[in-house]
Amino acid sequence: MNFDFLRKLFKDNQMRVYDVPGLLDASETEEQLVRDFVRLTPIDRMRNIIKYGESGNKEYFYLLKWVVFYDLDKSIKFAALKRIHLFKDNSDVVTALNELSHYTETLDLEPYYSMALSRVGVISENEFRERMNNAR
Repeated sequence: MNFDFLRKLFKDNQMRVYDVPGLLDASETEEQLVRDFVRLTPIDRMRNIIKYGESGNKEYFYLLKWVVFYDLDKSIKFAALKRIHLFKDNSDVVTALNELSHYTETLDLEPYYSMALSRVGVISENEFRERMNNAR
């Protein structure tokens, strides 16, 4: 992925760039989807991430993955995490969720991070409940 492209999207340069080799490689179409997405108002971004996530359409998987790693709006990130399991047929879902824990503090993403892990089969229902009980 072209990180200069990402820095240009965020004028305040507060975006974190994670070095995730190969995980966020994007086609030009996927990069354009991200460019269009970040230009939207927060309300429209939330609306779109819900719509795209609920669709389960594989053409939107990259955007959901991008939001989970890079979006600065926690609510929008949560909305993506709540729906990313709908793309579980994509082998990259499990990889992305596992890699996320290496690049950010996943406790800040709870309970949605653990819900996503549970829904794609990385952790069991019991492990999910245990995580939620220990988080309190």
